[in-house]
Amino acid sequence: MTALHTVEPETATGEAAALFTATHQALGVIPNLARVMANSPAVLKGYVGALTALSTAGALPASLRERIALLVAQENRSDYCLSVHAFRGTRTAGLSAAETTRARRGASDDPWAAAVLGLAATMVRDRGAVPNEQLAAARRAGLSDGQIVEVVAHVALNVFTNYLATTARIDIDWPLVRHTEDPRMISIAPLTHVSPEAAAAWHTVVSASLAHDLPEEPRPTLDQIHAQLTVPGRDNRRLLWQATASDGAVVGVAALRLFTSPGQSHLSQLELHVAPDRRRSGVGSRLLATAVAAAQAEQRRSLIAAVGGNGPGDAFCAARGFRRVLALDHLLLDVAQADDAAADAEHPGYELASWTGTVPDALAEAFAAAKNAMNDMPMGDMDYGSQTWTADRVRAMAEVLADRGDVLLTTAVLGKGEMAGYTEIVIRAGETHRALQYDTVVVPAHRGHGLGLWVKAEMLRRLRVEHPGIVEIETDNAQDNTHMLAVNRQLGFRFHRSTHEYQLDLPTT
Repeated sequence: MTALHTVEPETATGEAAALFTATHQALGVIPNLARVMANSPAVLKGYVGALTALSTAGALPASLRERIALLVAQENRSDYCLSVHAFRGTRTAGLSAAETTRARRGASDDPWAAAVLGLAATMVRDRGAVPNEQLAAARRAGLSDGQIVEVVAHVALNVFTNYLATTARIDIDWPLVRHTEDPRMISIAPLTHVSPEAAAAWHTVVSASLAHDLPEEPRPTLDQIHAQLTVPGRDNRRLLWQATASDGAVVGVAALRLFTSPGQSHLSQLELHVAPDRRRSGVGSRLLATAVAAAQAEQRRSLIAAVGGNGPGDAFCAARGFRRVLALDHLLLDVAQADDAAADAEHPGYELASWTGTVPDALAEAFAAAKNAMNDMPMGDMDYGSQTWTADRVRAMAEVLADRGDVLLTTAVLGKGEMAGYTEIVIRAGETHRALQYDTVVVPAHRGHGLGLWVKAEMLRRLRVEHPGIVEIETDNAQDNTHMLAVNRQLGFRFHRSTHEYQLDLPTT
């Protein structure tokens, strides 16, 4: 039963009758919502006038206007308006049923429509407080300021109809669509025991997320995910959460890494993934809020997260108060085509040493001292802190990788009574194609002699002999690390993609 009086077209007179005629011209019908709105002819006149102006003279096409309406109705849990715009979206605006469902979550395969829906979602959720970074991203996606203003207008117009329909408890006179994706129906729970089933669910979400955001990247295997979740780290601990829908499906995951060494005890690191078809429905925001609360409870002042450059993670972070602190270039090297001629160079007073896994005891102290040289690597504006390496700590790091089933290869330069530098390659458990470059360091006192190029070229030759199935190496460098970028390009590394590191500054007590 409608809670407010409805004005019937058959009995309407004067201005109300004229407005009903205009409403029929604009919508093709006179819905129950208009009959309630007619209690105030001024309101109905204003609504019809705004709707007509935006639809006839505005810059946004009907398909996009309906997507915005579906998103706003979903956010406001308005079954009446969901029913209206699901019907109009498919019958008059040319949307498929799948497109209307995705629009309700703020998603679209069209980058321009996705940018519009991202803006609309932020406007609804944050009461119009759209960050400058998101506005800039919308402009890069092709939106003019006039179109952005129209997005605000459509959001406001739909918020009004949602609120009126809910207040009046209007009888639904369209094919019923219920608001079934209420974010409150998603449960967020800590994952304290990683069963095989939990690991498989985690793997499914991460794989789907990476396939959507980084389609050209290899996906982690189930064994790799299981090892990542179950093998304890050194100098850090991890908190895990799963987001589960009402049907029992895991739709999002988050892992918070809490650093525990003295130089980094202020720091936490977040990895968060949401299944692509569940994005824009509040799952990511709730997982983030849970992780932020945990980081604050652990007295952390900084939360960092890495996202694919110019991908959906950029807008997500920008809309939630993160600031970009570092840009990384990911490079790939074709092992067969790489230039390893530098391995033949003469370096009087220096010699090479190599090992697999844990560093030999005779080199452990020297290796730890060389690792401490990493503290001057470029970190942008990140509140990364510093690390202090000891012989025990470098052994422990190698043990973690071994426990995961990874292979750690190290080649070092020895000279003048110390370790002058080293490079590390990791082949993840079950990997048959790509190796990962870990650290490459030359101790400051030994820089300027070409040792970095020498040791990396020698590692290439070693990799070809010991692991002939590995065909490429991936590395990443800060964009302002010009020296190492030059070394890698001389070897034959080529640009592959970028990553942006974001930081959220947390209030401390």
